[in-house]
Amino acid sequence: MGNGKSLGAGRNLQGVTQKRKEVSVRNGNGKQDLNAVATLAGGLEMVPEEILPVVRRETAAAHSDRLVEIVKLLLAELGVDAANQHFRETPERVARFYREFTTGFCVRPERILKTFRSEARELVVVSAIDFFSLCPHHLLVYGGKIHFGYIPDGQIVGVSKIPRLVHALAARPIIQEELVSSIADAFMSVVKPSGCIVKAIGKHDCVAVSALSGLENYVQRSRLEPALLELVKLRASQINGCSCCIDMHTKDARAEGESEQRLYAVVAWRETPFFTEREREALAWTEAVTQVSQEHVPEEVYGCAHQHFSEKELVDLTLAIIAIDGWNRLAIGFRSVPGSYQQPAHRRALTAATSESGSKHGRNDSRSQ
Repeated sequence: MGNGKSLGAGRNLQGVTQKRKEVSVRNGNGKQDLNAVATLAGGLEMVPEEILPVVRRETAAAHSDRLVEIVKLLLAELGVDAANQHFRETPERVARFYREFTTGFCVRPERILKTFRSEARELVVVSAIDFFSLCPHHLLVYGGKIHFGYIPDGQIVGVSKIPRLVHALAARPIIQEELVSSIADAFMSVVKPSGCIVKAIGKHDCVAVSALSGLENYVQRSRLEPALLELVKLRASQINGCSCCIDMHTKDARAEGESEQRLYAVVAWRETPFFTEREREALAWTEAVTQVSQEHVPEEVYGCAHQHFSEKELVDLTLAIIAIDGWNRLAIGFRSVPGSYQQPAHRRALTAATSESGSKHGRNDSRSQ
């Protein structure tokens, strides 16, 4: 569909001639609008074994402890302290979530779609069915609305069964295009209507997060000093009141070799002698851009920033501010808990090496102008 590929022939159907056309396809900006129209000519035989791969629930349950251990290993690899009060039950919660969200592998559509004989031949439509599924690329939840319609050919189903079919088939890692196709194929194979149409409008937050992460990666690859970037992120987080990001970037700044004295003074940088002129102008620019709705960017701040940063550096600095402001809003909006962030292993090693070096050779914490 969005990648230029057809939804494919009805792989769940046998002994039929199936024609499928695709209409109203729109992809972009994390949203997809997909239609799949299926029609049948001739007889049809249902082949349940081919509808979906079989996963025995009793077999999966035997490995539940193993999944919990896998999640614990994942947290350890990410540098998360599993003993922290916010993570103690996380492995069990995550394992339970993924087991519940992959029940779609066990679906038998013929057990959901109870049919009745009927002479009706008019279009039947069920609109705005909420659905949630797992993105197979990131294993993150995405969701949206599905609109479903079919033209009966001697059989109908209760309208409540159609949302049940959608929810059952969505509970697994599957791309939106294939979800649309599988719903159409399953319904056609059981109910045998003259035709059916499935339209899905989904919102993929993994796309939005990937875009923000891409901006962050670009900033990290810029020629701006890592220590300067951490000061900018810390100051923006203070202005926005994001306790989670303040905690994170204080720890990351220490990993870059930042002194405690300068970290404590960031909130009152104008009144301290601890920052260079370039750092002071970066902090002033951070405050002006973050609070742009209050007084825009004063001419004085703009002029001073240009004296210490090239055009490209100032653009990169501004993108860094935009990125941290975005992360602040996500963390505040979704109630991220401060204190749970742990530095990755390579940063912890750098922090230890920096502390050892500072104890041997001494540190100049003033870094006066």
